[in-house]
Amino acid sequence: MKKIYQTVARLFKTKYTAAFMMMLLLMAGKESVSQTCASLSWAGSGLASTTGQGCDGTSYIFNGSGDMVTSSVVSNPQSVSFQRRRSGNTTSWSMVIEISNNAAHTTFTTVTTITSISESCVSQSIDLSGYAGARVIRFRDTRSSGTHERTISDLDLTCASTFTLTYSGNTNTAGTVPAAVTAASTTLAAAGSLVKTGFSFAGWNANAAGTGTNYNAGTSYTISSNHTLYARWAYTVAYNANGGAGAPATSTAYNAQTTTVSSVVPTRAGFIFNGWNTLANGTGTAYNAAAVSVQNVIVFIQTDAGRFFQNFQSIIA
Repeated sequence: MKKIYQTVARLFKTKYTAAFMMMLLLMAGKESVSQTCASLSWAGSGLASTTGQGCDGTSYIFNGSGDMVTSSVVSNPQSVSFQRRRSGNTTSWSMVIEISNNAAHTTFTTVTTITSISESCVSQSIDLSGYAGARVIRFRDTRSSGTHERTISDLDLTCASTFTLTYSGNTNTAGTVPAAVTAASTTLAAAGSLVKTGFSFAGWNANAAGTGTNYNAGTSYTISSNHTLYARWAYTVAYNANGGAGAPATSTAYNAQTTTVSSVVPTRAGFIFNGWNTLANGTGTAYNAAAVSVQNVIVFIQTDAGRFFQNFQSIIA
């Protein structure tokens, strides 16, 4: 800062230089803590000026064990940077940087411990990106003895932007969609009570048609904007040779998409293949090859002249 003042003095060699310099000094003396998180404030141990014991910016004095400086509640802290300095004595000193770990912000987890403090101003930055959600950060003096001053200066806390993720049941027939989440990241919700008749839950998709990116429930998800994820509903068509052989493989489709009934022809000695039916005795819904299906179904071989392969389980819808 002194070099800046000297430079200004050389540039403004007028009778107003002294007044201009005094204005700069007053402004520096009132410099505030950098607030890069919404509604951030710090409170706790006494404040020092920008001269003397402190470093750049506002300085907080720690005179003994238990002294602390605590932030207001912030969302999704990413890092905290600061400068630290001790007075000229050699008394040992330790300090912990802690972060709240419960909703009431009454219990804390130690992020790191500072045990060596220089007489010079030392800059330090601590990563907090692993602590999502609403948090409180505090600096706490844990020295065993002594009352000599230590300072933390130029505190700068950064936070990730938060957005809201909304879930859509996407034509569910029963149940409740998971609650919306406002955060920088989240773990994607499971279906919970959400159901759709004839379908099974298959995660989430970026659009209602199911043609966007798929996301599995239970995975970590970054919320980079306000948006909605839609339930992805799956249905299958399973084929049963009904006593024959060569049934096609099960096919799966999603949401409002349709799947075409297989053209593969199974065989059984003494019978002629005559399409598919939802019941083993042929009294259900009949499907021919190239027909379409829009929900979970198991189809059985249907033979000509009303003859059906017997002794198989009924349809499992």
